[in-house]
Amino acid sequence: MLVNAEPDLLALVAVPRRHWRRIWSTSPLERENREIMRRTDGVGVVPNAPALLAWLGRS
Repeated sequence: MLVNAEPDLLALVAVPRRHWRRIWSTSPLERENREIMRRTDGVGVVPNAPALLAWLGRS
């Protein structure tokens, strides 16, 4: 499995080293998840995906 995944595993080496820190960081994803949780906290249940996206898109 690792031999087959070698190109994907080594893809980071092709990226300039100065960008590695940002690629490894999950902070933007964690921040987005916290924002979604904050916005949906009082709603409870959202009827469907389009409704959720429309509701989250409001500022």
